[in-house]
This record gives sequence, structure tokens and C-alpha cells, in this order.
Amino acid sequence: MLLANLGLLLAMLFWGGLIPSLNFVLARWDPYFLSAVRYWIALPLLAAAIRLGEAGPVVPPGVNWRRIVLVGGLGFGGFGALYTIGVAYANPVTAAILSAAGPVIATLVAWLGYGSRPPPGTGLTLLLAIGGGMLAMIDWHTAGNPLRLGGGEPLLLLSAVCWSWYSIEAQRTLSGLSQVRITFITMIPAVAVLTGVYILAGLAGRAELPPPLPSPLDFTMFLYMGVAVAGLGVIFWNHGVQRLGVVIASIYLNLIPVVAVSITAARGTLPRIEQVIGGALVLAGLAHAQFRSFTRRRAARH
Repeated sequence: MLLANLGLLLAMLFWGGLIPSLNFVLARWDPYFLSAVRYWIALPLLAAAIRLGEAGPVVPPGVNWRRIVLVGGLGFGGFGALYTIGVAYANPVTAAILSAAGPVIATLVAWLGYGSRPPPGTGLTLLLAIGGGMLAMIDWHTAGNPLRLGGGEPLLLLSAVCWSWYSIEAQRTLSGLSQVRITFITMIPAVAVLTGVYILAGLAGRAELPPPLPSPLDFTMFLYMGVAVAGLGVIFWNHGVQRLGVVIASIYLNLIPVVAVSITAARGTLPRIEQVIGGALVLAGLAHAQFRSFTRRRAARH
């Protein structure tokens, strides 16, 4: 359990670092290209890691590709495509609220889709995690109506459903394989989906097609997104879901803005007091969930 928690913390560090990285490169690159490029980099690196570190072929025989195309394409790739388009067209405040509600969506997917009822105490955990996430993500002092809808909000909800479903189904469909192999195999159809979305966006004039050559600094950013965010981050996430379940893993997602704020603070931009309190509430929610889980395991042994 300790390794799963540490892995999820590392994943949140990588994914939290994605936010300032994207803010840096979005001035020169469109979001459709940036959604796809990190997986173009991660996929061959994962294949090389399997070849060097595990026995047998990179893709073991007997894989149900019809199911993998559904799980990786609709779940993994669907999340990336829907999230990218949703963020582009949603009001930032409502987008942040929906992002903070990720643990609730994961709980509903596990409950309604798989009959996994939330254990006692989940309500308080979710309240702390969602409240903290909203405080950390939302700046209520922005001008205009903070709760207006931009049109992309339904896509953000669907993207959260896709990610929760993928997180559960990847472990069920490829049970017995290493998390590196699970990540690699399910990433193959996801790359196809995200590449298709990028090409369609380019044909529609929404993305630059073909992309220009990146500068050395941009290429360094792309490497970070591919190796740390899309590669190691998803591996650690899948391992955390396998060991702790999708609900607890999803609570960790609300640490992403806390990490992003910490990075900007280290660069000289002080966080708002709401962001500090929000981060503390998310950590309290995680501590409560882990304590309840430890108590249940201890009671089961006796």
C-alpha cells in the first residue's frame, strides 16, 4: 500500500507540473498537438522498457484486441480528446468545479457500473476532497459571472467518466500483466484516437498541420510530457488503482492544482490563502480515507 500511495503522489507531481509546462508552450502550440505529442513520445519508450525489463514479446499472445480498442480508444483516448476540447470551450471556473468533482464521478462509475458500493466514511472523504479541490482551483475574484457555462462542460463530465471507466477496465481486461504492459497496450488505440483528433483539427483549421520543428526548449518540454506525464505518470496511476481502487486514486487528482500552485510559488508567485486551505483539505481527505481503509483491514484480520 505504501508503494501505491507513493506512486500516486509521484504521478500527481508529474501531472501537476504539466499545467505550468502547458502554459509555457500553449503560446506557440495548439492543444490538439500537445494532447497527442506526449503519447507519441511515451509509446516507443514504454515498448523499449518492456523489451529491456521483461521476458517475452512486448505484446503477449492472446490479447483481446477488440476489447483493448474499446478500453484504450474510448476510455484512454476518449478522455484525452474530450478533456482537450472541453477545456478549450468551458468556462475556467465551471471547468475547475467539474475537475474537483472527479472523485464523485469515479465513485459513481465504480458503484453503478461494477456494484462496488462506497465503504462507510466515503462521504466525509469526498466532501473534504471536493471542497479542497474547489478552493485550490477556483479564483472567485475573476471578472464576470463565475458560474456561466461555456459549452464544453458536458465534454468534461464525459471525459471524467471515460477516465474512471478506463482505470477500472484496464485492470480487469489485462489482469496479470505488469502495469508497464497494461499502460503500453491500452495506449496504442489511445494514440490512434488522439492522432485522429489532431488531424481532423488540422483539416478544420484548428491546429497547425503538419507541426513546425520545435525549438530545443520546446522539445525538452515535450520530453517531460512524454516521459514523466504520459509514461511514468500513467504507470503509477494504474498501479495505484490496482492496489487502492479508483475512488481513493481519484482523490489524489485534486492534489494536481496544489502541485501547480507550489511550482508557481517557487517561481515567485505567492499562492492565495484559499489555495493553501484547499490543499490542506485534500490532504485531510486522503488521510481520512487511508485511516478508514487501515481500520477495515485491521478489523478483517481479527
